[in-house]
Order: sequence, then C-alpha cells, then structure tokens
Amino acid sequence: MAQTDVSLPDVPLLRVRGLSASYRTPNGVIPAVRDVSFDLQRGETLALVGESAAGKSSIGLALLGLLPPNASVVSGEALFRGEPLLGATPQRLRELRGAAISMIFQDAQSALTPTISVGDQVAEVYAAHLRLSKKEARERAVSRLREVLPDADRVAKAYPFQLSGGMAQRVMIAMATALSPQVIIADEPTASLDPSVRQETLAALERLRDEQGVGVLLITHDFGVVARLADRVAVMYAGELVEVSDVRTAFRAPRHPYTFGLLSSLPAFAAERGQLVPMPGQPPDLSALPPGCPFLPRCAKVTLRCRGDAAPALAPYAGSESEADTAEEPDHLVACYNPIAVALRE
Repeated sequence: MAQTDVSLPDVPLLRVRGLSASYRTPNGVIPAVRDVSFDLQRGETLALVGESAAGKSSIGLALLGLLPPNASVVSGEALFRGEPLLGATPQRLRELRGAAISMIFQDAQSALTPTISVGDQVAEVYAAHLRLSKKEARERAVSRLREVLPDADRVAKAYPFQLSGGMAQRVMIAMATALSPQVIIADEPTASLDPSVRQETLAALERLRDEQGVGVLLITHDFGVVARLADRVAVMYAGELVEVSDVRTAFRAPRHPYTFGLLSSLPAFAAERGQLVPMPGQPPDLSALPPGCPFLPRCAKVTLRCRGDAAPALAPYAGSESEADTAEEPDHLVACYNPIAVALRE
C-alpha cells in the first residue's frame, strides 16, 4: 500500500480505529484493550491515563507488534502516516521501530539486555537502520550517550545492572531518540526517577515535540506529568476510553465520574476542599466483565439507564439540563449516561 503524504492536514502521524487486543491466560481470555480509537498529530502529546491494568501499555505494544506471545490484536486498524501497522510484515515493523516510531519502556533496566554492554545496545540502533560498521556504530553510540550522560565513555562499557535507574532511563531515551523518530510512545517515562532526572526527561520530550514536531503518546499515572506535557488527555478504564478532551478541560471540567474521581483524589485538588476524596472499589475483573457500564459498581451517579445491558458509547459531550450552555462539544468525548455537570475548578 502506498504511503499517504503526512503533509496533508487531515492525515495524522498516528491514527487508531477500533483497536482491540486480548491475552490468553489459564483463567480465560482477558480483553485488555476494547475498541479504542484516537489520533496523534505532529507536535502533539496525547496522554493515556488510568489505573494499572487499564490497557494503556498494551496499546503501545500492539502498535509496534511487541505484544507477548499469549496476546494478540483481535480487531482494529492503526495507521502511521497512512501506512497500516497492524498486519505489517515483521521486516517492515523492524524498519519502522526505532527509526519512525520509538518506545521508551516503563522499566528501563528490565528493557535493556543485561548481557550486552550499554554502548553495544545503543550501537545496534545505528547498525541496524543505517547499515554502519561496528566501529562507526559504536562511535555514534558513545556520541549519543554524551548528550544525555556526563560519563558516557564509562557508561558505554557498563552493563545495565551496573547503572542506577535514572542512568538506565537516560540510556533508554538516547536509544529511543537516536534516529529522530516521528512518534515516541513514552510508557511511564518518569517512573521511579529522582526529581533532577525527572526534570531532564520531561525537558527532553518537550524539546523533541516543540523543535522537531515529534508526536508523543504519553502513558502515565502521573497527573503532574500530564499537566506539563499533554495537549489532550484520553482516560482509560477497563480497557476502553471513557473520556477524551484537551488537557485544560480534563483538569477543570471532567465529565466522566471516573475522571472526576481520579482528580478528586489528588492532593492538589483536595487542598481546595480540605480533604482527600478517595475513589471507592477496585477496577473490574476483565475476564468476567458484567454487561453494561464497567464503572457502574464504583459510580455515585448511577441511574436506571446505567443498569441496562448496553454500555454507553464514547460520544461528544452535550451538556445537561442543569447547565446554562448545553451546546455539544465535538472535541470533548464522554462515555456516560449521567455525566458530571459541575466544574472541578473554575
């Protein structure tokens, strides 16, 4: 299939439609990702947020063909600049990974190969994509490491288990950005980092986005990172998207009770009310999802309609009878029969 020109205004860097993926386990099939759709534009950061096991990381792995052997894409379409990713040949995916689409994995030390030196692992990126000699690739790798680490020559000779978590994360970022990819999937890029390394990591992602027009798919639990980096926010619950909006709307006027609950439990918002408001209950067992809305057992706004068999679809927020302005918001999508009508912050 011919690649579509990304310069066209209606062609995003990444377009995902109806993506579903499942895991085969001894306890049955787990639908980890359920009918997820979104676009990622050039120079944009889209944050996928939600509790653990919501399906966020599985989306990133599915797009790059990196799901584990017991997992598979069930249905859907994913296009990179108009070119299909799902169903692409292994050879084509290898060509795209690292060069066009890179991933910063959540646990850098686990993602790096423990028996290969850091320098050789970074050099593999250049050798595989640029067809450089071993010596040239190694020189490029050390040069790249100097941009993110003060003692690059020593680190290049070290093995991943000899690095701190922050150093390993910087190595992972160096590998992911070595060939100036157009899309970076950043899976919890600041997890377990000290404040200084966290700041450097976020600044590096900001530079790539603002100076090179890189599209960043940010997977995180950290709403501080979301507030700093994200342009849009997509909230996931039980494998599906329940709310999508621009970042300002997500923080000031969340409409899905789950999004509202996540933000209400943050200390920054609790300070305004004088108390934390924890969200009751636990995420559902994905291997035995009940009919209807999966958030129903934890929701304080349940109506009779919510208890039906049909789960609410993700649709433009249309306001409520209690709101003065009930005009439809086409860029604010909510999957809820009884959305929140008040603002969390003015």
